[in-house]
Amino acid sequence: MTGRKTFNGKRLMIFATVLMILGFLISVTLLTHALNADTLNVNTNSTSETVNSGKYIAILGAAIAFGLASLGAGIGIAMAGSSALSAAAENPELRTFGLIITALAEALAIYGLLVVILILGA
Repeated sequence: MTGRKTFNGKRLMIFATVLMILGFLISVTLLTHALNADTLNVNTNSTSETVNSGKYIAILGAAIAFGLASLGAGIGIAMAGSSALSAAAENPELRTFGLIITALAEALAIYGLLVVILILGA
C-alpha cells in the first residue's frame, strides 16, 4: 500500500443506527405523553372531548412522522454512505459526490423534525 487511507463503513452504520434509535425514542415519548396527559380531566362536554382527542391525534401523527422520517434517514444514510465510501476508495474524486448524496439522505430526518414542529405548533 502507498499510505492511502482505507475506508470502512462502521462509523457510518453506527451513526445511522443511533439516528434510528433516537427517532424511535422520541416517537415513544410523544406517544406516552399523548396517552397519559389529561386522561382524567376530560369533561362531559362534547367540545372538550373533541379538542382533547384532536390533540392526541396530532401528537400521534407527529410521533409517526418523526419515527418514519428518522427510520428512512437512517436507512438512506447507511446505504448511500456505504456506497459512497466504496466509490471513494476506488476513485478519490468521487468523495465529494458521495458526501452530498449522504447529506441529502440525512436531510430527511431534518424534514421530519420540521413536520413535527409544524404539527405540534398548530
